[in-house]
Amino acid sequence: MKIFLTNPIGYSDYKIVLPPSGILAVASTLVEKGYQVMLYDSYLKRCTAAEFQKVLLDYNPDIIGIGFNVEDRFAAFETAKLAKSTMPAAKIIGGGPFPNLLHREILQEHPYFDVIVRGEGDLTILELVKALAGQISLADVKGITYRYGGEVMVNEAREMVSDLNQLPFPAFQLLDLDEYKSFIPDDSHMKGNKGIFWKEGSGQMNMAGLIFSRGCPFNCIFCSTDALWGRKVRSLSAENAFLQVKYFYDRGFRHFAFQDDHLVTNKLWFFRFCDLLETLPEPIRYFFNSRIDSINKEVIDRAYKTGARIIGLGIENLSDNSLKLMNKRITSQQIWDSLSLLDEYNIQVRGGILINTPGEALSDIGLNIKQHRRLRKYLFQSGVVNPLRIYPGSPLEAEALKRGQMNNFSWVKEYYNESNYILSAPPHIPLFVNLPFYKILLNLIEFSIQYNDTWLVRTLIRQHFVRLADSKSRHFLAKQQERGVVLLGVIFGLFKGGITSFWQRLICLYKAIG
Repeated sequence: MKIFLTNPIGYSDYKIVLPPSGILAVASTLVEKGYQVMLYDSYLKRCTAAEFQKVLLDYNPDIIGIGFNVEDRFAAFETAKLAKSTMPAAKIIGGGPFPNLLHREILQEHPYFDVIVRGEGDLTILELVKALAGQISLADVKGITYRYGGEVMVNEAREMVSDLNQLPFPAFQLLDLDEYKSFIPDDSHMKGNKGIFWKEGSGQMNMAGLIFSRGCPFNCIFCSTDALWGRKVRSLSAENAFLQVKYFYDRGFRHFAFQDDHLVTNKLWFFRFCDLLETLPEPIRYFFNSRIDSINKEVIDRAYKTGARIIGLGIENLSDNSLKLMNKRITSQQIWDSLSLLDEYNIQVRGGILINTPGEALSDIGLNIKQHRRLRKYLFQSGVVNPLRIYPGSPLEAEALKRGQMNNFSWVKEYYNESNYILSAPPHIPLFVNLPFYKILLNLIEFSIQYNDTWLVRTLIRQHFVRLADSKSRHFLAKQQERGVVLLGVIFGLFKGGITSFWQRLICLYKAIG
């Protein structure tokens, strides 16, 4: 049987393009067993529908697997529809984080999918292919949901892979590896340029994206990792992780993105991994993710010496009250201490502020705006603030359901909420409503003027006054007369305080829009 694996076409939202690790893991188990597999990265190819159809017709697969998440779910539904119309005889399989949680609903709403793989598909895919070839019954395959006789059948769940070292070496040969470009700048951009914007993938160096672990022991309110992969962290051995690095190193790669949710969960593992990286003849440069409470001098010293240059840091908020409400289990002082340490080593930080947490007050948002200028001095890519998005399976979703905020909502039906534009958020993912969006916008403008933050004032006004991004948001904002809200925020920001502060704020506003 010929198997075609891909991610959705036509996903227009901005996305960092790195090798699709989840799809690659499934492909590797199939390749090891001798199946003919084609892995097509639609994110990388940026193909049109016609180009995608041509690829399918040329390859003529028996099985088409589509891996997707929440953000690209609508593109995945359209990709499945296009694939089915192009190859009617092929079986269309869905998999990935989103299908894992909404498997039954997808099959009920979207007839173009034949089977959904739940959980980790590494082992399930092998049995599923045998079942689709008629060698075994679909009813005997653990970890799938499928349609049979007009009914949706949910089979017994498959156990998580307990030892990732037993899985085959990733089939990197299925990808156009030289097409994945680095987002780590050269040294001339790394020194003294915090707060600049660096276009993803604009570098000339090739980059390898790797994941060595699954699961997370924490339970932040906005995250679905627990529902997807569990609290227990399962990792490759440091030796096997290094073998993947060495595979790319021997092919001339020197830039890496270690995409684990939290690379430093196990410090002994991390130090062993650093020991192995130090055996490489030439230094590498890499990105990794970490929690605030894992940052200390020993960790960062080893990280820097082995090539860490950018870190994705779980800052999330600068208010202790908001951090507690998010269940982050960190303090604002820990954030500042970590940022100061990373600054000493000139390791760039990617992170940001999330607002509108259940129970959060306007004073918490104001505290973040007051400290935003200080925060930007440490960040490599400065942002404003982002509202909390709701993801399926997260504690935040449970809270939204409890409050009745998701009545008549379906993850698998068309969703486009124009109100999200008020907080500069994408319209296809629901936002949690703790405080009214217009009230937040009004206060964001007001706070930024009160604290004389010219950069923030300029950014907010551009977002909500000019709005160059897309015509749909411009139309909505004009229709809602949001410009009046922005002006009201400007007025409040100017006139709160004495005459001296008024002139300071007026100068700030002039600089922002001048």
